[in-house]
Amino acid sequence: GGSRSAAGGVTPSCGSGRARGGRCGMRPERPAVPAAAAHVAWRCRRHPPRLPLRGTGGGSPAPRLKRRRSAAGGRALVGAAVAAVLLLAGGFPGGQIDAGTDAPALAAVPAAAAAVGVPQPRPPPTVQGAQLETFQVNGLTMRVALAGPEEGPLVLLIHGWPDLWYGWRFQLPALAAAGYRVAAPDMRGFGGTDAPADASEYILPRIEEDVLGLLRAIRRDSCVLVGHDFGAKAVFGLGMRNPQVFPALVSVAVPYLGHKSTVSILEEWFGNPRDRDSNFSYILSHQLPEVAAAYDADVRECLRTIHGTIPGGDVDSPPKVVSEKQWVDGQPATMLERVGRPKTLPSWLTEEDLDYYAGEYARRGFAGSLNWYRALDLSYNATRELDGEKIQQPLLVLLGDADPSISMLFNGIEGVAEGTRALCTGAVEVEVVQGAGHWLHQEAAEAVNRRLLAFLESTRP
Repeated sequence: GGSRSAAGGVTPSCGSGRARGGRCGMRPERPAVPAAAAHVAWRCRRHPPRLPLRGTGGGSPAPRLKRRRSAAGGRALVGAAVAAVLLLAGGFPGGQIDAGTDAPALAAVPAAAAAVGVPQPRPPPTVQGAQLETFQVNGLTMRVALAGPEEGPLVLLIHGWPDLWYGWRFQLPALAAAGYRVAAPDMRGFGGTDAPADASEYILPRIEEDVLGLLRAIRRDSCVLVGHDFGAKAVFGLGMRNPQVFPALVSVAVPYLGHKSTVSILEEWFGNPRDRDSNFSYILSHQLPEVAAAYDADVRECLRTIHGTIPGGDVDSPPKVVSEKQWVDGQPATMLERVGRPKTLPSWLTEEDLDYYAGEYARRGFAGSLNWYRALDLSYNATRELDGEKIQQPLLVLLGDADPSISMLFNGIEGVAEGTRALCTGAVEVEVVQGAGHWLHQEAAEAVNRRLLAFLESTRP
């Protein structure tokens, strides 16, 4: 089903605690937030419409949006961009293997790359028991981290944005130690996997072909799907289209909201992002080609801000932009300009981690990963058969109680649970991790791993 070549192992162990300082699974001092301003929207020109949840008889309205005073003193509307996010939707006993040189990823970079200034891949930090391999899948070279006994039940981990296979560094060894075979690919557009230039190559049917092709390559016909952020949205669609292949589903940080036309809805709220009078939405801003170049201009600082901003955390400098508008001084102002630079990294993200992320994004660039956003409505239109459909499989939704996308919407956790169950015919479990934010699988890895393993055991054939 596919060819592969082994790289050096990727050997931070974290079953019950991370080797570097024992940080894994400890409650963070302050919860982290994804993409910082991704969860803070500026006031709309019009009031956002209420969004009924499918399967509820049109009854459950979207929650009221709340206003907060920004650090700059301006009034910001908190909740609309949070709704935009939701509309998107770990010791292995085999021992440690040194990371080596990540040879397969090198093969995906043109030989002349160094001559034209393209950064070369750097070895990843060690992740106990995991190994990086490459596969030829669906016309792409795909990099995948694999861990655990080959005969174990398969769990496939799908990362979100801006992330990599490495976002699952705490889950890989923990699941492997429990006897599961674990695969964490770089999805198309990210890291060591090819990045087609056209946004139409990122619609759900293409992602589906990648995932099914990967299963064939590793000689499997089914697996449990686990997704975070954008990966959770993919999990929902893949699960509904292939219920026999994916008999159980797990979503991290994103509850299921039904099959919706995300960009079209947001444009009703904020305006067309190409319109100079439109208001800011980070999802809509990602439709603009200028944004990838802005992120590429300082990759490490971009990722430091997105991964490292925590609510109430100290900043080195205030936001550069406080305007509600998408366009400022004739240029689209990105979400990075709308928040301060975090003074320190959160406890679960080290400088070594950040260096690896930055190296991968520096050589790949942001354009491919942003195509996941640009394909949102293309994907919706290609999968209209899912309109009104419900999830049939057992579903586990893991949420952090400090994630603004939960605390601001759906009357909190109770509303999320009620709305999600209304859109599913199978058993639904909604679990809350105390003190964790959007990156809860990293912030509170021990708690997440414990709950994930319990769900896997309960749904194991």
